[in-house]
Amino acid sequence: MYLSLIRERGLRLVAAVDTHIHADHLSRSRMLAQHEGVELWLPAQDRSRFPFRPVVDGDQITFGSAGLVALPTPGHTAERTTYLLDNAAAFTGDTLFLAGVGRPDLQGGTREESAARARLLYASISRLLRLPKVALVLPGHVSEPIPFDSRLLTSTVGTIRNTLPLARLEAGANRCAIA
Repeated sequence: MYLSLIRERGLRLVAAVDTHIHADHLSRSRMLAQHEGVELWLPAQDRSRFPFRPVVDGDQITFGSAGLVALPTPGHTAERTTYLLDNAAAFTGDTLFLAGVGRPDLQGGTREESAARARLLYASISRLLRLPKVALVLPGHVSEPIPFDSRLLTSTVGTIRNTLPLARLEAGANRCAIA
């Protein structure tokens, strides 16, 4: 599908990028990078056993006159990264959905470790919600069932600020229990 879209629009793939490595989804970014002979960019971590370019805070992937900037947003996983497109759009992966947030408990561990990830997730969500209110949020998927109608799944930071219950919580102990 990706290659068809790229070719239909006369574009050229310059890199394959993932927001995180995790057991709750499959990614074809590695296969795509190999097939197209481009570099694979993944958040810095030690779980992947294949070549990739580690992404750290502030790294930039440029294409044409635009570029993606890496913004660490840990919580769902330790290495979770959001990619900002000229501060006008945020590819949030599994951190911020249109009507929810990623789960901080999927990596297992103790209750205290999950609570620590929940605190990181809350800080990451707070950071994302400080983006310009007109910035688009483009999540990796959604948190509720939706009809498949080929529409782009997106919203604005401003809309999410006004509708996401977590965005209205005051800083304090209860936010982690809810996250």
